[in-house]
Amino acid sequence: MTVKANTLLSKIDTDILEYSTAKFLTSKDNFNYIKDYAVKHELLNTYLMLYITRGLLTGNKDIKPYIYNDDGCPREIYLNHSLFVARNLIDLHPRINKREEDVMLASAIGHVLLEKINFSNKGKELVNDLFISQDVLDLILINKKPNIHTKEVLEQYYKRIQSNKLALLIKVADRGNIVEQLHASNIETIQYYIEETKSYFLPMCIYAKVHYPELYHAINLESSKIKYMIDVNEILTAKHLSIVNHLSNEILTLEEDNANLERLIKYLENS
Repeated sequence: MTVKANTLLSKIDTDILEYSTAKFLTSKDNFNYIKDYAVKHELLNTYLMLYITRGLLTGNKDIKPYIYNDDGCPREIYLNHSLFVARNLIDLHPRINKREEDVMLASAIGHVLLEKINFSNKGKELVNDLFISQDVLDLILINKKPNIHTKEVLEQYYKRIQSNKLALLIKVADRGNIVEQLHASNIETIQYYIEETKSYFLPMCIYAKVHYPELYHAINLESSKIKYMIDVNEILTAKHLSIVNHLSNEILTLEEDNANLERLIKYLENS
């Protein structure tokens, strides 16, 4: 498999695979862990996607053939997140076959590409130019979040994910990594993810344990972690809001006292 993979990589534009050593540093351990796993289990798509995603998310964006959608966040953070999701999926040991695992891991690694890279052909470049399987692209597209976030659109989106066990696994592992990092977010972001997780992800995990019994162990492990982290963040959020409310009341009291004092001073000056 390695010979075939390296042969395919040699046919890819070097500008795509070029990467920054410094930006790659925080992802290196997970990259090597997943690469060794892909070699051992002969996961061709997973192996290729590692190198493609590393290049597109840490290389010099000015020389890339695809336009990067700059949202102000360092691109290497997205690589780091994607590799954490893929490694998490490996460690969960879901009961799926080798082909399914290859498609799942490759999609997990590349799932941010269609969000952060403006492909002119809607991601078909991954298949036509970069030798990734169509199954991988299809799975990435299933998981791609819609731009419109109305309740109706989101319900349809999560039902679509729910109907595909590999998409569901990726999404749950993705949320598992996100909730682990929530403590570093602002209060509005934390509240958003708490609400979304409780509304869609936890019910989706219950659905998965009933309808995909082969995934029960993996989903149970990840959903337990997600629920715990959500509970912790709810407690911290409530405490934060309580402190903010208390401080706001203290400020109002001080402002009223200050106004009364100013009135008293004016009264004394005019006496």
